[in-house]
Amino acid sequence: MACSHAGLVEEGKRYIRSMIEDYGLKPQLSHFGCMVDIYCRGGLLSEAYEFILAMPVKPNAVIWRTLLGACGIHGYVELASVTHYKLLELEERLVGDDVVMSNIYAAKGMWDKKLMVRNEIKQRRAPGCSSIEVGNCIHEFVSADDNHPMANEFYMVLLHLVENMRTYGYDLDLSSSF
Repeated sequence: MACSHAGLVEEGKRYIRSMIEDYGLKPQLSHFGCMVDIYCRGGLLSEAYEFILAMPVKPNAVIWRTLLGACGIHGYVELASVTHYKLLELEERLVGDDVVMSNIYAAKGMWDKKLMVRNEIKQRRAPGCSSIEVGNCIHEFVSADDNHPMANEFYMVLLHLVENMRTYGYDLDLSSSF
């Protein structure tokens, strides 16, 4: 990890080789992950991908996510797409993977692909739900749910609470909240 954070790609490669050749040690998945991180932090994403493909053990989701994140930083759309697919094959799909992929597409102005990934997220995942108790009844709603019969009342109560908090010195920017 020190080699990764210091940008010492060649030294990291030398340590992996030394483990195997000089000490007869079999690198574990975590060692391979460190090497992928070294390549990624060094901007050597093609080398990282080739290294992953040549690993004698099956790469896990963490290794693929390391590469996906680096693709986002360095703008490698094609490799990001391949990496995202590898994560889907592992069936360890996290929303964060889709968000990273969506942001990579957005950074390149590929709005149709960004929307496609975002729509997949919406189809696969139920939105977060909040609840509020009014009297003896619990009401559930999602963000920006203007269809709830008591939406206006909920927002009025929230605005009243914010105003009360402001009298005690709390400052909140509501421009994007309501």
